[in-house]
Amino acid sequence: LAGHRSLADHVSWSGGPADPLCLALDDATYEVSQSPSHWMLRVVDARAALVERGWPTSVRGELGLRLRDPLLPRNEAPFTVRLRSGAAEVEEGARGPAAEADVETFASIYTGLLSPRRAAALGRLTAPDAQLDLMEEAFRSPTPWMSEAF
Repeated sequence: LAGHRSLADHVSWSGGPADPLCLALDDATYEVSQSPSHWMLRVVDARAALVERGWPTSVRGELGLRLRDPLLPRNEAPFTVRLRSGAAEVEEGARGPAAEADVETFASIYTGLLSPRRAAALGRLTAPDAQLDLMEEAFRSPTPWMSEAF
């Protein structure tokens, strides 16, 4: 792009958070604009989503989880999620205190868009500190993004 400065004074491209192309420019003469659309995901089977998600191999622990989902009552059953070796075992019924959130907040946490601690600070997630610590470690992931807007 820099070699074509005499042909154009403006270039547009779609890139994700911390786009490496911005770091490749000689000077900070770029402008970042954001699409008004937000990341969207609807969890239709919470149990399957928890089992099938990739998990950090270093995370070990047990998480109690209770979701509020007025459209899909099967998602509202309390779950116990056992994490180890990059996999999750999920069973119905939570032993001990459970993290609680609506299904929309859970979707944002699940994808890495919203951290569990930030969700708790916003009043969208309630969880004991030990559960929050485990959730922070387990759900940590790169910020989701896509170059298309619908």
